[in-house]
Amino acid sequence: MSEKEERIVADVTADFKKRQEARRAVELNWRLNMNFVVGNQFAQISSKGDIEESGKEYFWQEREVFNHIAPILETRLAKLGRVKAKAQVRPATADDDDVASAALASKLIDAVCKENDFSSQLALANTWSEITGSAFFKITWDAQKGHSLDAEGKIKEGDVTIALCPPFEIFPEDIAITDIDKQSSIIHAKVLTEQEVKSIWGKEVKG
Repeated sequence: MSEKEERIVADVTADFKKRQEARRAVELNWRLNMNFVVGNQFAQISSKGDIEESGKEYFWQEREVFNHIAPILETRLAKLGRVKAKAQVRPATADDDDVASAALASKLIDAVCKENDFSSQLALANTWSEITGSAFFKITWDAQKGHSLDAEGKIKEGDVTIALCPPFEIFPEDIAITDIDKQSSIIHAKVLTEQEVKSIWGKEVKG
């Protein structure tokens, strides 16, 4: 890398670590919630800033657990699963052209949702939202999707991609701001293998 590129990488890494540290306490609560859901009711946040399991303090203490949290979560998710979310476009006016355009736009949105299996992603997003209080969808344009436009298959039509992002991967600039549109920047940090990095960016990196 050039000196300029190394400086950019260093700045982004430093910014990421700063955001990671600022959100550490919030992530600990998320992890604690996840432990409670799977039945580990003896988990607690330690003074070291990590999740630890508390042991017996006296020989007569019972360690049997009755998980009341998981059934409540499963009931809420079942109710949310019965709600079929579907985006529709309303025509701006009663004009025939507007009505036809709105109907076409609705069909396009429906096609994109089916192509990206949005219903399954939404079910998983509900789970993340119930446990951590948030979930994110990242909508991007993938130039490698769609039909090939040349004989060699190197040029594609491109298409919309909808990806579910767990809250652990999203790092806003200010965790106190709840409106995502008011964030100056957001870092999407995701662990990738060496092969994935080379496939996407054509760069060889050390794991």
